[in-house]
Amino acid sequence: MNEISFIGYFFISFYCLILIRVAFIYWNANQLKGNPIAKTDSEIDKLIKKYKKVVLYFYSSYCPQCVGMGEAVDGLSKTHDNIFKMDISENLTIAKVLNIRATPTLLVIENKQIKNVYLGARTGFFIKDILNN
Repeated sequence: MNEISFIGYFFISFYCLILIRVAFIYWNANQLKGNPIAKTDSEIDKLIKKYKKVVLYFYSSYCPQCVGMGEAVDGLSKTHDNIFKMDISENLTIAKVLNIRATPTLLVIENKQIKNVYLGARTGFFIKDILNN
């Protein structure tokens, strides 16, 4: 009886910690909205100067949701010049500067400010709507 209650408490505690972590990631993403984009000393700075609106797609190669969403981003990048894919393992410094804590993440930058942050997988239609509005 005591073993079952210990295991139950362990899993409940673990689940609560995961919920707190997820809540922190969403809270952090909401804090980014409206802030000026941090200087990264990279290609992103050039893109922000070139385009009024830039959509950055942060992904990781081991994430199954990222792979599916990446196909939609690849298709849209053929018709839109202002959407860019960034592998978080290759661009870790940029991800840290921009405070990216989860993948997949869409970062919408407009007029050198972070307009919106979308966490989790999105459809191609959703991303196309972001690009066209």
